[in-house]
Amino acid sequence: MKKNIFTMATLAVAISLTLMGCATVTAIDTADSPTSTPRTAPSTQAPAGSQSVAEACDAVNQEFEAVSAGMLEMLSTLAEDPESAMTLLDDFNNTLTTIADGVENEEVKTELSTFALSFGTLMSLSQQMEEDIASIDIEALTTANYNLETASANLEELCGF
Repeated sequence: MKKNIFTMATLAVAISLTLMGCATVTAIDTADSPTSTPRTAPSTQAPAGSQSVAEACDAVNQEFEAVSAGMLEMLSTLAEDPESAMTLLDDFNNTLTTIADGVENEEVKTELSTFALSFGTLMSLSQQMEEDIASIDIEALTTANYNLETASANLEELCGF
């Protein structure tokens, strides 16, 4: 069974937020979300000399397979060592940005960059909560979680993984 890195990343963040005491955060209804953007069908052909959607998705998938072992390790350590797990999540966030920077296809690069930005935002909020849980902005956290889920779904739709 093929592991879905986006689902694992979303799950890892959700678990880490729960472990930090934010189990009350709920997803917002997509109809009410001001951050919801319409999707367009991906281009099936690439201009001469550029990376096609399929080529870009394959390259991204190969990169994610390389880091999937680390994600599995991270998921197994969340409950036992939240601090190390947060470090692994931060490393994964940096890896996402590096992978996105290496993608040449603009459609895939845009979706992956949006996913990386959403993941990074959620990580920043998680770290702020870890430092001072009383200062949590539930609305920002809920929006960040929704944006990560949306970015993940968009990337999965585009690339088929």
